[in-house]
Order: sequence, then C-alpha cells, then structure tokens
Amino acid sequence: MSRPVRVLILSDFRDSVSIQRELRHEGMEILCNRADSKEKLTRAIHSFPPDLILSAFSMPELDGLLALEIAAEKLPEVPFIFVSEPIGEEKVVEVLKKGATDFVLKGRRGRLGPSVLRALRDADERVERRRHEDEMRSNQDVFRLITENVADMVALLDIEGKHLYNNRSYQDIVGSPDVLRGSGSFHEIHPDDRERIKRIFFKTVETGLGQTAEFRFVAVDGSVRYVESSSSAVRDADGRVSKIVVVSRDVTERKRAESEKKSLEEQFRQAQKMESLGILAGGVAHDFNNLLGIILGYGTLLQQKNLPSERVSAAVGNIVKATQRGSDLVRQLMTVARKTDASFAPVDVNTIVREVESMLGATLPKTVVLSTSLDSNLPALSANSSQLYQVLLNLAVNARDAMPQGGTLSIQTQSVRGDIVKPKFLGAEDGQYIAIRVKDNGTGMDEAIRQRIFEPFYTTKEKGKGTGLGLAMVYGVVKGHHGFIDVESEVGVGTAFHIFLPVRNQSSSELPTKESLQEVKGGSETILLVEDEEMLIELVETMLTSSGYRVLVARDGREAVEMYENHEDEVALVLSDLGLPRLGGMDAFLRMREINPQLRAIFATGYMDERSRTEMLEMGASRIIQKPYHPDDILRAVRSVLDISFGR
Repeated sequence: MSRPVRVLILSDFRDSVSIQRELRHEGMEILCNRADSKEKLTRAIHSFPPDLILSAFSMPELDGLLALEIAAEKLPEVPFIFVSEPIGEEKVVEVLKKGATDFVLKGRRGRLGPSVLRALRDADERVERRRHEDEMRSNQDVFRLITENVADMVALLDIEGKHLYNNRSYQDIVGSPDVLRGSGSFHEIHPDDRERIKRIFFKTVETGLGQTAEFRFVAVDGSVRYVESSSSAVRDADGRVSKIVVVSRDVTERKRAESEKKSLEEQFRQAQKMESLGILAGGVAHDFNNLLGIILGYGTLLQQKNLPSERVSAAVGNIVKATQRGSDLVRQLMTVARKTDASFAPVDVNTIVREVESMLGATLPKTVVLSTSLDSNLPALSANSSQLYQVLLNLAVNARDAMPQGGTLSIQTQSVRGDIVKPKFLGAEDGQYIAIRVKDNGTGMDEAIRQRIFEPFYTTKEKGKGTGLGLAMVYGVVKGHHGFIDVESEVGVGTAFHIFLPVRNQSSSELPTKESLQEVKGGSETILLVEDEEMLIELVETMLTSSGYRVLVARDGREAVEMYENHEDEVALVLSDLGLPRLGGMDAFLRMREINPQLRAIFATGYMDERSRTEMLEMGASRIIQKPYHPDDILRAVRSVLDISFGR
C-alpha cells in the first residue's frame, strides 16, 4: 500500500500508544484514531474509514465481541485483529469463527507487526480478487449484450463440441439456444461437410490455433445455408484449451449472388464468342475450301496410273500438310467457341499470338496489314489459353472495325520488369510481367469514350453490330489472370491496348512438350476396335495389323459389348470412338467393365471439354485422343496403355 495505513485502535490510551510504537518499529507508515466506546466506534467508522482495526477484547465501555459484530456489519472487508490478555483457547476459536482475522497476546507483541502485514496483504488480495470478479461479470454482461445484438452466430463449445452457449442469431437457422445447450454441434452441419469440420474443430482443440472454414448448415426448416466460421481457443488457468468460441456468418445470399454473377459472366463470354465466330465464319469457310481443294486435287492425282514415285511422295506429303492445317483450324475454332472452366496451365504467349495471326489472315480485309513483333525470350505464363486467345481476337476485331479504310494492326509481346509496371498500376507487386500490345492506326477515341470502354453493354458501334460485351470480357479475363490493362488513344491517330500479365514461378522448361518422336513399337495383343466410319475402320485396322496386333471390329456400341462377351479372354484393349450408333462409346465401355473391371480403353473424339475429359478418366478411361490423329499417336497410345496393363 503506497499511502499511510489508516488504523483504528479500540483500547485505552496507554495500550494505543504502545501499539502505535510497535507498528512504527516494523517500518509501517500509519495514521491512527482511537475509540473505546460504541458511540465513538460508530462515529470513527464514518469519519475515519480505517484500513485495519486493532481491538482489546475487554474494555470498560465497549465489549470486543460487540465491536467485532459492528465492524463485520459496517466494514466487512477490513481486517479485525484482537490484541488482548489471554482469554482461553476456546474463546479464541470462537472469536475467529465470528470473523476476527487474528488474535495476538499482549505479551507477544512481536507477533503484531507480521500479523498486521499479513492481514493487510490478504485484504488487498481479496479486494483485487473482488475487483477482477466484478470486472469479469461486467465483461460477461458486455459480451452477452454484444452477442445478443449481432447478426453473426456466436457459439461457445466445450472441447467435445457440445453447445455451452449460443446467441439469439441461431434461432432462425439452427434452433432455440436454450434447446441447443448441451447438445452436440456437429449434427446441424451438412453430412458432406461434417467430417471435414470435425477434423478442423479437434485440430483447434489440439493446437489452440484458431481456424476458418466454409461449410453448410442444415436449417430447422430443412433448407441448406452456407456459412463462414472462425474459431478461437479459450484456455484455462493452466494454459490448456478448455472451450472454443465459434463465430459464424450466413453467406448464403452472397454465394447465390456470386453464382449468378459467374453465370452471367459466362453468358457474356459465350455471347462474345458467338459474335466472334460469326465474324470469322467467312474466312474459315474460305480456308477450308482451299484445304479441301488441295486434298481433292492431290487425291485425284494419286489415282493416275504410272505416276512417278517422287510425285506420289510429294502428293502424299501435301495431303498430310493440308489435313494438319485443317486440324489446326478446327482446334482454333474450338478454342474460341469452347465453354469450359478457367483452368490455368503453363502457356507460350507467342504461340497464342501466332494462332490468332493465322486465324485473322483470311478474315481481315486486304486493306488491313497485320504485323507481329514477338519477344523470343518470353517465359512461360500460367494462364487459360482459350481466354487469352479470345482477348487477342476481340482486340484485333475492334482494331479492324476502327480502320474502315484500312490501316496497320500490330501485336507485340515483351518481357517487362515489375519495377516498370508498379508505378503505373496499384497492386502491381510481381517481379516480372509479360506485356502484350495491340495497336492500330484507326479512328481513335476521345477521353469520354476511353473512360467507359470497359463497361458491359457500352458500345460505339451501330445497333446490331456489337453487344458491348467484348472489352468488358477482355477486362474481366485480364483481372482474372491478376493482370492489368491500359489503353492509349487519340482521335484520328489510333489506339493501343497494353496488357500486363504477371509471371509467377514459371519457366520455359515448364511448357508442355510433345512426346519424343521415337520409333513406335508394335505388339501381338488383340484389340477391339469400335468405330462406325468405314474409312477410319479400314485405316486404323491396317495401322494396327501392320504393327503385329490382332484386331476385332465392332461398328456400334451394342455389337462391341456382345463381341467382348464372346472374346473376353482374348481382348487386351478397347479402342473406341465416343459417338457410336445404338449405344455410346462410354456406355458400352462401362458395360464391358461390368464383365471385367480391369479392362482398359482408349477413346477417340473430335472435341471434348476439360470437365468431360476429367470425368471420363475418373470413370476408367485410360487415354483420350483428339481427332484427327496421326497414326503414330494411335500406335504410341496403344503400346503405352498395354505396357501399363502388363506392368512393363
């Protein structure tokens, strides 16, 4: 106690002086008052609130027990010590039971100082403890007031996950807090999420580290609600986790809005893709007719008798090249039209630019000159190639429309350091970027138009000639790749779009590469070929038998199942088209799998989105090959799957 101790002494004057002398001898700083009657005691309690009362047991005008009773009633927290002549052990026990702090004999006043110090220390501790208890009760009241008035759900759980407390926000979703008390907290969680949330909860109990999670509640009305929860551990006096506080927020409406937004964005992208396909249709048709003309011409030439061998070889080579160009053209069209999730993989931006350049070659009017300047040292970029293709295509088409009298369209790629990009864009923190510039020398834009070009449905084109979605989609894709886009434009001079995409832990070595062109090994196994196109049957059967394989042919899905039932012990592999008469290729394979769960199959298809491809592989397909395919691709896939089957 930093201030002087206020001591009320109940005794005669001589004993009072003796007591004060002894206390000061112990080094105590004291302020004293004395009373020796009931009236003086009552008056002193009010005028001189003491920190300590020292009392004789027997006085002419005041009984010690009465003084103790008055002090206990008026000052219950103040230590009361008797300093008296011997009164017998039984009497001492009685006064201690009635609330006296201690009893010190007059003849042993050497005990008085330590007894007083101990009593004052204990009194201070009691006051401090009571203050903490009052503060805790106040905090609990504040906590309850807060939790009962917030929209979030607040729960206090024991370490087994049972409800100890729930605020009123639980009422409408999970049930009455009073009913929940003492029940398990996991049964209200959606069954598909329950085990995952249990693991998270008990990990929090084990480590004491708070966690966040998103999961689903099954509400009292049977509906499913999405919630985001964060947990915190409460520790006991020994530092052990004793309780868990969980705060949950209902995010169902937000999830619904996000889903609707995603759906709308996908519709925007698809609408823009369809618009782009319409623009490209004429050029694509022109290219296809050229390719068909090449194939038809050289095919007719090969039918001539006595054709020199060198001309035969040249004709075959040209047919193969034309076919490959047709395959590339189809793949580029599917890249534009494809409706898939935005999966990211290492891509070569320059390759995408070249593909766009090839696609635009037959589409742009002759008055528009297309040029490219590509940085040969670009690193790989983690991106969605389909979306980047669409971005460049949209910008190129916009540039074409901005040059009705013709002009120059240029596409440039460059690797740029992050410290150059950072001053231009808030949040540009990566160390390296790939910069793409699409520039034209067309009509250009004024500042008012430039400020709005990325708004959905905003267009400067005539009615019916644009949806206003193209640049909004471009902006969304760039942001989805954590990149930045800027535009420079001047009326009568032209427009340049600058795109900056961050390079994050990619290297050129991570780019996907084709399988090495090694000699393809054959075999002697039996293969069930399932195909409905006669020319393909003849081609693939010839390829396989020439490599030593035995081939069984089925022309539809049902025939394939029947043939497998009759030749189960012989067939080592199924090579099947997906689009078959009577029964689809995948359904036929699943029926054959019921006969032999270890059966392996390779499927060929003209087009398949990534999600369907993943589902087929999960259902047991060993390999999926894109049509049109090179003979070596088929033979290599067959040998690879067979070797895996036999553990080679």
